[in-house]
Amino acid sequence: MKEATMATKVIMPQLGESVVEGTISKWLVKKGDRVKKYDPLLEVSSDKVDTEVPSPVEGVVLKIYVPEGTTVQAGTLIAVIGEPGEAIPEGEGPAEAATEPEARPEAPAQSKAPAPASTKKDLGFISPVVAKLAAEYNIDLTQVKGTGVRGRIRKKDVLNYIKRMKEAKAEEALPEWEKPGTGDLFKPAKVEEYAPLPAPKPKAPSPPPPGPAAPPPPPPAPH
Repeated sequence: MKEATMATKVIMPQLGESVVEGTISKWLVKKGDRVKKYDPLLEVSSDKVDTEVPSPVEGVVLKIYVPEGTTVQAGTLIAVIGEPGEAIPEGEGPAEAATEPEARPEAPAQSKAPAPASTKKDLGFISPVVAKLAAEYNIDLTQVKGTGVRGRIRKKDVLNYIKRMKEAKAEEALPEWEKPGTGDLFKPAKVEEYAPLPAPKPKAPSPPPPGPAAPPPPPPAPH
């Protein structure tokens, strides 16, 4: 009897020389999805980088070991991809729980007034490092502009926000005479523009100087 081939393992990549772990921000596929080689499987976040992890092979997502929001070491088995019937590694992942919740019967529809639309910004996934910084400096993350994947807030975004806050407070603490001036007095002077003067008209040519005087007539001859 022919032995079943082993499915391909998907492991947590090392995102940098000094990065030893990563957080699974979001799975872009689910169990049973067919993917092509290099299709993005999931989004991974760390202190230094946010990136997508591509599929190493073409096949079907047979199992997902690590749910979203979990931080694992680089090299950890997080999923397997193969074809139905291929052997799946067991007991190697950090979490055996499937990422997909069990289907539950839908509750009967009830007539309720529509809830008011929420005006709170959807922050998406927040890494533990970002949450710790926000709590330490009492930062409202809805005021921080994220530069990560799909606008996710990264550590450097929070650090830049903290830097701007400190600069603003330092400026407020300056004496009035050292603060940047405002008002009309500090506006640049307006330069008046004048029409160019007309070019001078050419002068009439001067008359030529007089020539030498004519000699006197000779005296009359004697008679």
